[in-house]
Amino acid sequence: MEIIEMIEDWTQEWMNQRRGGNNWDWNHTNPTFKNYYDSYGLDLQPTSGDYQIESQSTSSKSVFTSTYGPNDYPTEASFQHTHTQEDRFSWSLEDSLSYGEDVSIEVGVPDIFSANVGNHYEISLTTTQEQTRSNQTEWTQHQTFHLPEDETARVEMIVDVIEARAKKDVSVVATGSVAAGLNHTWNGHYFWFLPIGELADEFSTHPGVKVKDNHQVEFTTKLNMTGNAGVNSRIQIKREDKEGMTTVQTFNHIHHPEQLLTGAQTQKPTAD
Repeated sequence: MEIIEMIEDWTQEWMNQRRGGNNWDWNHTNPTFKNYYDSYGLDLQPTSGDYQIESQSTSSKSVFTSTYGPNDYPTEASFQHTHTQEDRFSWSLEDSLSYGEDVSIEVGVPDIFSANVGNHYEISLTTTQEQTRSNQTEWTQHQTFHLPEDETARVEMIVDVIEARAKKDVSVVATGSVAAGLNHTWNGHYFWFLPIGELADEFSTHPGVKVKDNHQVEFTTKLNMTGNAGVNSRIQIKREDKEGMTTVQTFNHIHHPEQLLTGAQTQKPTAD
């Protein structure tokens, strides 16, 4: 929604009910009202609510595999791999929230994307087109293990990925009043300073407009988000001995890759 155009329409309706007018102002740019700039003005601030998860799923992907053995002697084997995870998030507004300039807001991601909690992305509120952002995290997992004689081991680095859809309210809160200049005096005055809440209460029919009080109005739309991001990783060792018996072990379960600095980081092995 074009917020300023909407407020101008309300102001014009108010003036039309009083024999018309052709001057109005909200941001002290109309010199007609220069002697009254202290008497009116609007402050507009974007804000957002909490995410509501609409759907989510988790999948595991093998990002690297290496095979060891069989050897005719026991050995100490070592596995190491550095993985670069690219997480992608997209946002789209159901309706724009524009007020005459390129308005943006910083948003985060839902808590289920644990590796990206704390990251913030700047999203424009003036378009309904999809806006995509990506984030890369790099970390290294290292594991040493004993490999008996005639045994093979298939070692994989596995990353769990969450895909989710979420939604939240995004708003622009307008606080203050506007100036209106009538063509004829009404109750003895040409110039009037109209609280934004009173205008919206009388003239707004838009479902996204909510009057907070006489001097404050909230313009709200929905922000839809989709995300695809890694949330943890592990090393899985599948062993097979010479009799064909198999065992599986899991090591280095990392739940928060964002805690690793970009670059190679080695975690001490801990068995699940």
